[in-house]
Amino acid sequence: MADIESIRVITQLIANYSTMIIAPIMTAIIARKVWQEYKETRQINYIRFLILLIFITFTWAIIPTNLYESTALKEMVDEETIGTNIYTINPYSIAIGFMVTFSLCMIAYANRWEPLYYAPLFNFGGLLVLYYLTGYDGLYPSYILLGGVVGLVFFYITGLRLRDNGSLGLGVFFTFAYVSVLFGETIPGDIFTTLIAVFGLLFALGYFSPFNEEEVVNNE
Repeated sequence: MADIESIRVITQLIANYSTMIIAPIMTAIIARKVWQEYKETRQINYIRFLILLIFITFTWAIIPTNLYESTALKEMVDEETIGTNIYTINPYSIAIGFMVTFSLCMIAYANRWEPLYYAPLFNFGGLLVLYYLTGYDGLYPSYILLGGVVGLVFFYITGLRLRDNGSLGLGVFFTFAYVSVLFGETIPGDIFTTLIAVFGLLFALGYFSPFNEEEVVNNE
């Protein structure tokens, strides 16, 4: 048991620090791609821009919580200040909410569902306004959980139907994230958390390209 606990300490440190280090790197890589494409074409690639927003909110969610779990920050800052769950509105759950919202926006845009382009933003904004006006956040976890599942499923559907590397890549990325949550604070959970960082970096660098350029309708 002691050996397992020692291994768990090591795997947790690897998982936490790998995501904290790699998350801003992959975000910076995507930001550079967005900026370079804009300079060349004077147009924004909205699919890639939404991927950037997803990675920004992922970085926002992951770094404070991992710092809280892995450093002395836990002794200096109250858990509610950081937020470590999605069941109340806190900095962490707001970041996750934005990530889910941008994912749904990307799916709508990729599929050209014009009436739904901004619907996730209005829904999410409405939940935040409701909370700040009344203090009620009962619908918030349902939005995140349901929106996350819908987003995951449609990332795969969109990626395979449109042969879109970006959508399919995010489907794989969030699959690792969901599996890590299911395993929780365990060694397998740490392994999948590390895989999130590794795959995210490969995705940002453009190494995840199961579809050729000629096949891709919406290039990531």
